[in-house]
Amino acid sequence: MKKILFLIIMVLALGMLAGCGDSPGNNNIEYTGDVERVGDAEFGFLYLPEDWHNFMDVGMTHAGIPHIGFQSVEGTILTLINYGSIPGLDLVPFIESLDVEYEIVTIAGNSAFRTRSTVVEGEFYLFGWYFTDENNYFRIITAEGPIEEILTTVNLIERTFSLSE
Repeated sequence: MKKILFLIIMVLALGMLAGCGDSPGNNNIEYTGDVERVGDAEFGFLYLPEDWHNFMDVGMTHAGIPHIGFQSVEGTILTLINYGSIPGLDLVPFIESLDVEYEIVTIAGNSAFRTRSTVVEGEFYLFGWYFTDENNYFRIITAEGPIEEILTTVNLIERTFSLSE
């Protein structure tokens, strides 16, 4: 119950913060430095810059929400969450009921709802990807950070995230 309540609160927060602006879709912002493969079999894998560090969200840990996280030197935080199977979950009406702008993108071969919220206009953004995988596990990826870095992070997520190593 705590997991579902946290999920609802998190998505509602995205709805309240939803902002307008240019979509990161099809942007050509590439990371040109050294990267490493991070993650694990429960949450998924992706490539991130070598100078990123492990990050643990204390609120999620306290609520018992299984996740792993990473943080850049500049302050961007990326979190991978696996809620497992949630019987009766239908993401389409769930996302549409939030009244937030979203796009459907592909993550690891799965259709995902990608939301974007402005935390501080022109400076700090929050992205969320909501999808179910082939095992019907509900997964969320979040990325939050300064505009200077977030679009590169979005590209890394959408181009390199996978459920297998």
